[in-house]
Amino acid sequence: MMKLILLISIDTVSSRFQNDLLRVCSAAFQKVEDGLLKCILLDYRHCISQLKELKKADKFADFPIICPYAYA
Repeated sequence: MMKLILLISIDTVSSRFQNDLLRVCSAAFQKVEDGLLKCILLDYRHCISQLKELKKADKFADFPIICPYAYA
């Protein structure tokens, strides 16, 4: 019974650590993304929004040409 309680508490600590790590890493990636979008990729906002939406002009049109910076 004691081993079971110890294993449950270790799993709980491990799960809490994983959640904290995920939260910290997500926040760090979000900061990097925000910095890139505000500085380096500022001139390519239109290209990035086109890539996100990936719209055609009409049913028979080709997809718009999207610059490589949008994929960054």
